[in-house]
Amino acid sequence: MIIIVGVAAWFNRPHEIKIGFVAGLSGKYSTLGHSVLNGVRLALEEVDYKVGNQNIQLIQKDDQQNPKEAQNIIHEFAANGVKLIIGNTTSSMTKESIKILQEYPQLLMISPTASSSEFSNKKDNFVRTQVAHNTSRFNKLSSYLLAHDIRNLYMVYDEKNKSYVNNYLNNFEDSFVQLGGPALIEAKKLSESYSAIASDIKEKNVDAVVVIANSIDSSKFIQYLRLNGIKQQVVVSGWAKSDDFIENGGKYVEGIIFITGYDDNSKDQAYVEFVQRYINRYGTKPSVFSAQAYETMQIILEVINKDSNIVNLKQHLLTQKVFEGLQGKVVFDKFGDVDRDYFLMTVKNNQFVKKE
Repeated sequence: MIIIVGVAAWFNRPHEIKIGFVAGLSGKYSTLGHSVLNGVRLALEEVDYKVGNQNIQLIQKDDQQNPKEAQNIIHEFAANGVKLIIGNTTSSMTKESIKILQEYPQLLMISPTASSSEFSNKKDNFVRTQVAHNTSRFNKLSSYLLAHDIRNLYMVYDEKNKSYVNNYLNNFEDSFVQLGGPALIEAKKLSESYSAIASDIKEKNVDAVVVIANSIDSSKFIQYLRLNGIKQQVVVSGWAKSDDFIENGGKYVEGIIFITGYDDNSKDQAYVEFVQRYINRYGTKPSVFSAQAYETMQIILEVINKDSNIVNLKQHLLTQKVFEGLQGKVVFDKFGDVDRDYFLMTVKNNQFVKKE
């Protein structure tokens, strides 16, 4: 009888699903990484880290924005029995992970934030809830700039996230030129002397400066420009759109323009309720990255609740295709890429607001 009870207890105990999480959790890219991690954890906490009779173990790793580390982590996850990975948070590290992911067809990686088009239209074991860069994504921004006679664009970028930057640069420029604007005046690395960049901007006929970098670097650079008399319009990539950007930039980032798929002031009930839960949990407003991470984890939970075999997760995603998001629907195409409406936002009175 004792043996029978013991065996029964073993068969009835909750199974465990291991989910790997990899992002830049240290250094200057950590704001993005922790924003995504917070969104994932909030979704898991709301279900007490359980789906049905299964416990969920979230295994967190820091890629340190280091290619070798990102690759080693994939090997570690595979050796530890992980079948699903959430990450990476930057396109450059995602690119490194995908190289190794090809060795493990049983693994599936889903990224809430990687936006490089290098990963688009491929039948592989990678999907994402972040819209990939493409020319049409920038059309609203290009149209706005041209309508306000802003034609001569000067780009400054962080070369350490090369995959993201190249896609942003190329697709934005393609959109701008197709709608009647000229090619870029210049593209400079943010690692160059701020003084030299500022002098170059002053010497050239620049209408707007486009900054492609993380929130901290973007705000510091813009502050430097404003303090040195550069008053032209500044456009910033969605990578920088977080509270850290406003906190560090203060009055100097007022009027900055973003092209984004999320409205921080949305009145959609699901989004409003998420924001309040996030504030209650973390004491601060969620970024777009937190929102997309939360959505991603909710989608995963919805699918796992129907079929706990992670190997079938991508198949179920592509079969169902449409999931409820925090601001409208999340729709996957046959390759596991998604699409969203995009609009302009600006900073006004220390808040992100939709630009009409």
